[in-house]
Amino acid sequence: MKRLSFYFKNPENGERLLVASGILGEDIIQADGNYYVSPSALKFDKNFLEVEEKAYVCPYKGVCDYYNFVNDNKVVKKMLTWVYNEPKEGWEQIKGKFGFPGHSGMNDIEIDEEVD
Repeated sequence: MKRLSFYFKNPENGERLLVASGILGEDIIQADGNYYVSPSALKFDKNFLEVEEKAYVCPYKGVCDYYNFVNDNKVVKKMLTWVYNEPKEGWEQIKGKFGFPGHSGMNDIEIDEEVD
């Protein structure tokens, strides 16, 4: 069993904030080189997420909304995560899950792995 923990590393002060943690294959799936996390695996209040005004259109997965991480009405990290609310056929497994890059260090996200 592999537990993945996703941390946002604030480039301004180097602090790490745990944003999501769960078991790969249960709370977290891997698809198209990225990780998709169930909302229940998020480790912070979703009120810190603010949807980006413009959606992104992926030609094969569909439309996704990007979310900024905000604190005290200030954007701390633009496009921290993304969600496909209505993915195209064949991508139903990512519906409603929060996307994170598949490699540690991308987009100021660090990924820790623990194997039981």
